[in-house]
Amino acid sequence: MGLIRYRITGNDWDYFKEIHFFFESFYFYTDETNQFIDKEISSAKNSVEKFSKEIEVDPTWEHEWFDYFANVQTKVGLTDIYYDSLIMTLYSFVEKKMFFLSNHLALGQAIKVNDIAGKGIFKYQKYLSKVCGIDFSQIDNEWTNLLGFNNLRNQIVHSEGKRSIPKSNQNLTHFLKSINGVVLTEEGDAVNYHFATDDILKMFAATARTIIDHIYLEKV
Repeated sequence: MGLIRYRITGNDWDYFKEIHFFFESFYFYTDETNQFIDKEISSAKNSVEKFSKEIEVDPTWEHEWFDYFANVQTKVGLTDIYYDSLIMTLYSFVEKKMFFLSNHLALGQAIKVNDIAGKGIFKYQKYLSKVCGIDFSQIDNEWTNLLGFNNLRNQIVHSEGKRSIPKSNQNLTHFLKSINGVVLTEEGDAVNYHFATDDILKMFAATARTIIDHIYLEKV
């Protein structure tokens, strides 16, 4: 493995503080939260199972069935809120770090970031590639994944809380089909999606880390 150097230098910037510790905190948070949610769902389901046996003995308690059912659905719903929020967090982190690096490197360039057309990650990728000379071809797969997460992020932001994708958005449905743990069900002109496992978070974290390390660390 060759030597590397940081594209940003100076006493006021630290790679570990700005990047490394974020991912370590992310991994720790997801592990702890996964355990919490799994415990809550398991507890809710056990309560339903216990209640089902009780009403077999005394059916007069059957009117409380909905409360137990609602409790399970509420706990399962935690996963959607949890995954959506972390997908948004990771995407925002990548975008901010690309923005920061672009503007830092622009200090030594005649062409500035605002001279480049586009917005968000597309603008910054174009600037870092065409103006700063960073080779993105080495991370083609990760960049393709990030574009998929861009599509998913936009869906989450503009879906008004609905967990469904128009069938016309074939790029997003195809992307989600490629990820383990994503459950897709068709309903009319839409495709509903649910994250049954945290594979999507692991994939996004690996994608984000690879892209950020590639643009911030330079081989020498």
